[in-house]
Amino acid sequence: VKAGGANEVIVEVVKRARARSDDEAKEQLALVEVEVTERAGRVEARTRYPRTENRSINVSVAYTVTAPPGIRVEARSISGDIRFSGIKGAVEAESTSGEVVIENGERVERAKSISGDVEIQGVNQDGTLEASSVSGDVRARNVKVRRLDLSTVSGDIEVGQVTCADA
Repeated sequence: VKAGGANEVIVEVVKRARARSDDEAKEQLALVEVEVTERAGRVEARTRYPRTENRSINVSVAYTVTAPPGIRVEARSISGDIRFSGIKGAVEAESTSGEVVIENGERVERAKSISGDVEIQGVNQDGTLEASSVSGDVRARNVKVRRLDLSTVSGDIEVGQVTCADA
């Protein structure tokens, strides 16, 4: 998710398949649905994989979202990285298996990964910043916040150029 200059949200979607043949790849791509809906000033993008018992679907979906800088954004991924750049509105990012990176934000509410690194850079906000990983490193650099709450179960915590009002 990156900041844009307009008052609109642009969602770009790229689906990729790996298969033994072009025909098999096309067939797999057709099975994976991408749904983008807009209602009441909210945009929601989802990927839906088919439920199969005896078939492997090797399709990845990448989203690039360009949004006004002051917008509120929530991003969740089961298996993939989440990156924010320049979003000044409230940000929540959660990945089950993937990296979470937030750069140049002003209202980071939560940055969390179960299995992956979490990195916060260039954040200046008057509030609490929470960043955590169960199995991964948590890094905070060039951060100015009222309170910083970093945690990891199995990983390192790295802090550099951090200012906290409530130390």
